[in-house]
Amino acid sequence: RIACIRAYWLQCPLPEAVTMCHNRVERRDIAIVQVVAESGAEGWGECSGPPSLILPAIQSFYAPMLLGKDGTLFAALWEQLWNASYN
Repeated sequence: RIACIRAYWLQCPLPEAVTMCHNRVERRDIAIVQVVAESGAEGWGECSGPPSLILPAIQSFYAPMLLGKDGTLFAALWEQLWNASYN
């Protein structure tokens, strides 16, 4: 069963800045999620999108739907999360 979900915002400077369209990108920002089971087992994943939007969504919207659920049923859990946020 899922006991805890933590979300982290990681930043890493790029060795060399990259220019894309009208933006100059000097660092990589990613959202990382840690899922911890009651047994102590854990899993990690990376999210797509800006961490400033993703982290609050994980903490206030997605995590409450997952707590207490069987983490091995990942396909069913993904479907539940997708359906909850689709519209």
